[in-house]
Amino acid sequence: MSNALSAEDAPQPPKVLTTPLEISGNLRQLQDSHDPLIITFHERSQRFQSYLVDVDRDSNMIA
Repeated sequence: MSNALSAEDAPQPPKVLTTPLEISGNLRQLQDSHDPLIITFHERSQRFQSYLVDVDRDSNMIA
């Protein structure tokens, strides 16, 4: 049973999100859990990390 818990806590592979519903749902989950949003640009090999304060799907805005 401890193996299942440790597997859930392990880092997850990157997700590619394509639909607005997928994107807003995942951003809202990051905001609620206070987890950082990490954005990578493969062609630049850069990573940016930030925390979400607000996700407003109606106006297509994040803060």
